[in-house]
Amino acid sequence: MNLEGTKHEKAVLVVLAYIIGLTSGFIGFGITQGLTTQTIEVTATPEFIPDGYTSPDTPPPSEEAAAPASEEVARYEDGKLYAYVHGDRFVLSLSSEVMPVENVEGFATQGIHKKIPTYSTSADGRFVHFCEQQTDADECTHFIFDADENVIQPVSFDGKKFITSISDALTAAWQGDTITIGLYSSAAVATPWKLQSLE
Repeated sequence: MNLEGTKHEKAVLVVLAYIIGLTSGFIGFGITQGLTTQTIEVTATPEFIPDGYTSPDTPPPSEEAAAPASEEVARYEDGKLYAYVHGDRFVLSLSSEVMPVENVEGFATQGIHKKIPTYSTSADGRFVHFCEQQTDADECTHFIFDADENVIQPVSFDGKKFITSISDALTAAWQGDTITIGLYSSAAVATPWKLQSLE
């Protein structure tokens, strides 16, 4: 069908521009969510904060902060939790002061926090556990970033999202590639985000 020179050509071009813009936006934000009744899979992508954006109260960059120690896999700075994998930096979670949740529709269940009470890395650097405090309530939701697969997995117990008090979250400790959080521990090394009860 040849639209060139017709009155519909401009309308088709506008629609195509919107489709390309939306697709670019989704690619830029790197959001891939596979929704099921029990799991949410989010693919982490390299940092997508616009160049030149300065969050409120952000101190000027220092050379010391620019390059993390070579063994450091996870790092929190300027309201962003990062993971460093093979020289690439990935954003795992953003402060709501940097990116208000209402501005980014895809972050309804993960990616925006008020606080990150705790984060830690497994001994081999493959997994990063972090807990997002998403409201003012004394609770946070647990996630594990798998650096080999470049995927953020929600931590679950009995197929349900794992949410604990902040004090329980602070007990999180890695033993190899399994994690213990309070009275719960990874059921298998390959899937440390699936917990079982220790009782």
